[in-house]
Amino acid sequence: MKEKIKKSIKVAQLYYLENKSLTAISKQTHMSVATASRLLQYARDVGVVKIEISNPYFSAQELTETLSDYYHCPIQVVPNLYGNAVNPLDSTGIYVANYLREAVHPHDILGIGWGKTIKAIADHLLDYPQTDVQVVQLKGHASLSAADNYAMTGINAFGRAFHTQANFLPLPTIFDTAETKTLVEKDRYIRQILDLGRKANIALYTVGSVKQNALFFQLGFLTPEEIETLQTEAVGDIVSRFFDKNGQIDSPGLDDRTVGISLADLKQKERRILVATGSRKVVAFDIAVRTGHCTEAIIDEQLGQALLDLMEVHSDANG
Repeated sequence: MKEKIKKSIKVAQLYYLENKSLTAISKQTHMSVATASRLLQYARDVGVVKIEISNPYFSAQELTETLSDYYHCPIQVVPNLYGNAVNPLDSTGIYVANYLREAVHPHDILGIGWGKTIKAIADHLLDYPQTDVQVVQLKGHASLSAADNYAMTGINAFGRAFHTQANFLPLPTIFDTAETKTLVEKDRYIRQILDLGRKANIALYTVGSVKQNALFFQLGFLTPEEIETLQTEAVGDIVSRFFDKNGQIDSPGLDDRTVGISLADLKQKERRILVATGSRKVVAFDIAVRTGHCTEAIIDEQLGQALLDLMEVHSDANG
């Protein structure tokens, strides 16, 4: 795996930084053009190469208005460099951290997911004056690999910001069997945390893609066969519940082994704030919003531009 990544980096550098053709790369590296092409695609898939296209004709405000209109859902597009951040993820994190000052009120229960997006928000949280706010994890967080899912970092930061005890769910996101999950959930403490997650009136979470470099696929919960099936049939996940192009659970057997609130639980919440960045999430985000999995969304300009392009594709397809 490491050798393949090294080769893909070399090909990507020659192609993007030195503007060499695949034929020239083939001759220089003594590999076939087809192999060089596959390595270039692999570099994109695993995140070695990240392509960002900026449309100068649409500002963040125009994207906000256009997308909110199109989806019939408030969608805030965060401008690049918002808060003097150096990247879109931090810009979005700063915006959401500021937004929470008005979004969360005394006596609210705030349920949060985990991952890089939630960590970006956690890194920029303020000191919030609201009283008697509870924060709780919406899904299990224990990982089976060395990869960091930022779950504890996130929940503890939220606890400190709201001057409250962080309620974390000390279980794997997915158990090996549904029977084991059912048995563990009968524990009184675990049941209390799960119930608090269901009672949360505000949910703050992201949407995951099914790309090869998706964080969830690096945590050791799924077999290679399960990952391959999800990449073929699912479009993304919300709180680790994988859904298809219709917004329905893609793999019921896998879903039965997953710890945390269900998509049905999520839809019952008064406010469902979906935060996402990056064009790789465009399809998953589009389906999530279309199928009512959020009441509002906050995204970066890159995802906003990708959604605008997708709107045009849908428009052309519908005549």
